[in-house]
Amino acid sequence: MTPLALQHATMPPPRVFDTWDLKQPNLPPRSRLFALEPIGVGTSFVESLTGYVSRLAEAHSVSVGNLVGRALSAATSKLSGVSLNRQVAGLHGFYAQGHAVNGFGNLPKTWVDALEKVTLQRNLRLLTLLPFEGVFSLDGVFRRSRAWCPACYEEWKSAGKIVYEPLLWAMKLVTICPKHRRLLEDNCPYCHRALPALAVFSRPGYCSACANWLGRSDGHPSSGEGIAGFSTAEAAFWPTKAMGDLLGVAAHSGPQCLRASFTANFRNCVEVVGDGSQRAFAKASRISYSTVVSQMMGQRLLQIRTLLRICYHPDISPTAFLVNDQVSPVADWERAKRTVQRHSKCLSRQAAQVRLRLERAVPKCERGDVDRNLLESCRAIGWKTAPYTRSQLAAMKAALSNALRESPIPSLDELGKRLGHATSEPLRDHFPNLCDQILERRRAIRNQRIAVLRKTLRAMLAESPTPSLSTICIRVGLSSSTLWKHWPEEMTAIHSKRRHERRKTSERRKERMIQEVRGIVQELHREGKCPTQRRVRALLSKTTLKDWKALEATVRAARGELRPQQ
Repeated sequence: MTPLALQHATMPPPRVFDTWDLKQPNLPPRSRLFALEPIGVGTSFVESLTGYVSRLAEAHSVSVGNLVGRALSAATSKLSGVSLNRQVAGLHGFYAQGHAVNGFGNLPKTWVDALEKVTLQRNLRLLTLLPFEGVFSLDGVFRRSRAWCPACYEEWKSAGKIVYEPLLWAMKLVTICPKHRRLLEDNCPYCHRALPALAVFSRPGYCSACANWLGRSDGHPSSGEGIAGFSTAEAAFWPTKAMGDLLGVAAHSGPQCLRASFTANFRNCVEVVGDGSQRAFAKASRISYSTVVSQMMGQRLLQIRTLLRICYHPDISPTAFLVNDQVSPVADWERAKRTVQRHSKCLSRQAAQVRLRLERAVPKCERGDVDRNLLESCRAIGWKTAPYTRSQLAAMKAALSNALRESPIPSLDELGKRLGHATSEPLRDHFPNLCDQILERRRAIRNQRIAVLRKTLRAMLAESPTPSLSTICIRVGLSSSTLWKHWPEEMTAIHSKRRHERRKTSERRKERMIQEVRGIVQELHREGKCPTQRRVRALLSKTTLKDWKALEATVRAARGELRPQQ
């Protein structure tokens, strides 16, 4: 065998490769931003939408201002909170936003649409109260500034978990952390500032003003401050648990379904707990009769604060009003009915029932004897309930009398809530003169304060230079809208004077700039240098007005004045 044949005989057989499928695969759509997964959806500790935006900015290593002002505003032109100023290069145009972003209405819808468009997440509406739109009213739901639990921050960071902002912390009724039973904090312990819900430099767990870590493991005992009518620490914690239960239910039903379920369950609750009497249910729940009537007829939305009051006193779970099955809450209604009967301090019976019992007890008596016995029984019941009524009226009168000596004098609604009433109607019914005195004192104090602040504003008008609007608000401790509402003449005069002063100051600075530019142009001309704009600009002082259009016109005019001399 030849060497060539021997070489071919020892060579391995050729490999057979698989054929490649050159067909282009179906790729899922790609999001513009990182598809960040929200935390706690369907639980009481669901993440808030403002906290989600902060985490999304942190995931891209940018500030919230740049993320919202550039990425989100490019996704939609209707995004609130962004005002682009094209005159300043590199400005993102975002300004701080409040907790209204976490509520319902057009504002959170716009934010949710923009975030879902850039992240391709489809459940971001559950980070707001949008599932409760058309079911409850937003009045008094959110607090004005950001709140947090330092112990939660510290625990999450120590365990290596994600630090985020639960939606529960944004609720005004929630004052205690459900995990650590400690009060929520709403001021930075370092810079002592109240932080907005979403600021330019917001970051979960850190102060948006001074960038310090807000976590801390030392706890403070919870106080008894809760919603109106709650005085103990356990009562103050109850709204926290109730709000958490409501947020957990939000992910399981749509707004229309929740609205229909709430109306049907509310009517069944009134029928069972109040024995068909709307007034009895209003008294047991400590709410006004008009509120019960409006909810029975579906005329207006119920406030969440009122729902918690309805649920607290008869011991009803708030989620029982939102279930689709109307049979399962029957046990809650029956338990609430027993609770109301157990805590009832007086026995009320219909006149027909009393008469029937008396007729059964004395069947041989004549009609006059039955009426006489009925009258004596009613008098006996009245004497039994009279001490309770007299003590109530005495406490009510003492509270009104003491309120006249308080400073500041509380309103009638506040006094009614102190005494366990939903409104001030019982106070007006029994002690109208004292109520009129309280109202007169409050009006007098209010008018006196308005007069004092009017003098203060007029004194500010005489100052030179006139203070700015922000300075005035800080000095008097009121918002600009309040100042314009109660003192429009003074505010108009201050605004006009300040605008006139600013115009005069601008004219003087412009005149000084013109004189300085002319001097620089002449000096360069004497030195034999061409007075270009760049050379003139480099020689200007730091305090000179930097109006480049006016500078260009002034340089051109000064060079024109030199031409006849050449």
